[in-house]
Amino acid sequence: MSQNSQSLLLFFADPQLRARSERLLETLKDVDPDSSEPAVVEAGDAFATQLATIWQEEWFNTSYECHADCLKLNYDSRSGEGVPLALLHAWFEQGLTAAVLEIFFDQVGELKRYHFVDDALVSKSHLEEAYPQWVATIAETLPFGSNGDYDCDEDGVDEEADDDYCVTPSAPIALSRLIADEKARAEKAQAMVDEFTRLTRVAAETGTSPLSLMKSTLVTQCLLKGAFHALLFTLVMVLLFQGMWLWIVMGLLLLVALPLIYVKRLLSDIGGDEEVADAD
Repeated sequence: MSQNSQSLLLFFADPQLRARSERLLETLKDVDPDSSEPAVVEAGDAFATQLATIWQEEWFNTSYECHADCLKLNYDSRSGEGVPLALLHAWFEQGLTAAVLEIFFDQVGELKRYHFVDDALVSKSHLEEAYPQWVATIAETLPFGSNGDYDCDEDGVDEEADDDYCVTPSAPIALSRLIADEKARAEKAQAMVDEFTRLTRVAAETGTSPLSLMKSTLVTQCLLKGAFHALLFTLVMVLLFQGMWLWIVMGLLLLVALPLIYVKRLLSDIGGDEEVADAD
């Protein structure tokens, strides 16, 4: 079973928050991973409950280390689990200053590093400029490919070229935005699964091919999309420019033409895919 090996460095400007996080991790360290009983944390502490739930239900082979400048968490997760965005966002809301996460994606054999400052995903240079006092700690505590659990070719890890492994956004991206984007992608994927399930059920009831039903659905969507764009164009032109009847006539022409253009493009794409499939 493939899994992701993750190492997370946590940096705190507030010593009290660091001490609190350390106590919480010490409590979780002693939790039996095979126990179904939830970890006992401070009542009413939503963040502690969130971390304890992830620690017990989503992570395994967990451990943590205390270093002079940071705390380090080591854990494995399922191959489908990537950056724990919600947990990091909650930790930053508690007062976390910066974090560095290194993930070895076992299924594809890739090593990635993520840098976070002020509740946002940032570039490596951004973190180094903001907190130069922690650069040496990161290099010593989290050298690329240093984890013995990484089953990868040592020649493929070049510590001098570690920028190649860093996720480098052109500008800081708020974790709240990344969480919202991830939720939207999950909802879209679920909607596609639900639609395919519905089409399969209808196909079974009517004796029609699911692919034919899906093609009919896509054609209908193209017709509606073309009509909407034509009406929207007409409305904008009538409101912003003179010559109302001219724009209405053009809008009527587009109302016919755009849906046909979209459908033709769709059928062309489907036909191209079928030709490729036939060629294979």
